[in-house]
Amino acid sequence: MPNRQKIDLDEENNNCIGCGEKNPIGLKLKFEMQKGVAVTHSKLSSNYEGYKNIIHGGIITLVLDETSAKAIHSLSIVAVTGKITVYFKKPLMVRDEFTCEAKVVREDGRRFFVEAKLLVGDEIKARSESVFFKISEV
Repeated sequence: MPNRQKIDLDEENNNCIGCGEKNPIGLKLKFEMQKGVAVTHSKLSSNYEGYKNIIHGGIITLVLDETSAKAIHSLSIVAVTGKITVYFKKPLMVRDEFTCEAKVVREDGRRFFVEAKLLVGDEIKARSESVFFKISEV
């Protein structure tokens, strides 16, 4: 059996690029979570743009991935991304107030299947389908 690295879930010293308060360049996303669902509301500055005034697609992917991981974490599961497919619909503009919602839609052994969407108002800007692999329980 391979050696497994212990995952440090020390929330007070969290340096996560997506949700870590201690990360000076992180997004510092805050989440509302209930069983199998996570939601965040935020807006991003020009520090995260690609083209002028448009948030970089990699950052949008980060938001979708982080929200998806939190949906799984709401089930007291620690999991890592195995695959994420992102569908970009329309640009997310700098300083647009957005909501990102993710929901666990299926479990199969160690695999968790998650769907997420990033919206401005009722308009979907991007959505994702992900497969995560359980590595431990909280």
